[in-house]
Amino acid sequence: MKIRGMVLGLLGVSFHVQAWTIAGVGEFQFDPVAKQVYVMHGPLGHPNKTNQGFMNNPGLVVGAEGLVLIDPGSTRAVGKQVLNEVAKISTKPIVAVFNTHIHGDHWLGNQAVKEAWPDVKIYAHPQTIQQATDGEGQRWLDLMNKLTEGLSAGTTLVPATLAINAGDELTIGGEVWRFHGVSPAHTDSDIMIEHVASKTLFMGDNGF
Repeated sequence: MKIRGMVLGLLGVSFHVQAWTIAGVGEFQFDPVAKQVYVMHGPLGHPNKTNQGFMNNPGLVVGAEGLVLIDPGSTRAVGKQVLNEVAKISTKPIVAVFNTHIHGDHWLGNQAVKEAWPDVKIYAHPQTIQQATDGEGQRWLDLMNKLTEGLSAGTTLVPATLAINAGDELTIGGEVWRFHGVSPAHTDSDIMIEHVASKTLFMGDNGF
């Protein structure tokens, strides 16, 4: 089966105004890449004080029964900004979050989602879940605080709790999802996420 969209790096045209603006860095919003599928193209470069620690590409799928968010960002504050942009797309509840791998710039924003939607289910590769609770999560929390010179203060660890493996297929938010991966890839905990209806593949950092 052909995969239409490689979300990492895929360009789209935004139809929203008043986007999230980071002074000196750019404007960020969810751009459509397929039917009911969006991606926010984050800034290039490493997390720092200027970009507020934001550097990944969050994804959003508007499902029949709720929203699914992929990699909500690097800090609680970044996650809250991502949620503000989500609300411009749909007011449906966020029912699930997928974290593509262990690097905290992709998943420390889970905290903001959990605060807004306490019943949200958060999924990741089993290795990501284990590493996040065995010290790697704290290492990323400390690193992000150092790199942003304290701007990430208030961020706490909210790791995924539900495991997904390559070869799994689940129905979440009224949508069918398939999961792909080999190990090691970008890390030893990567999972790539296929939204079957739109033939879109969220690759995390495996596009490297």
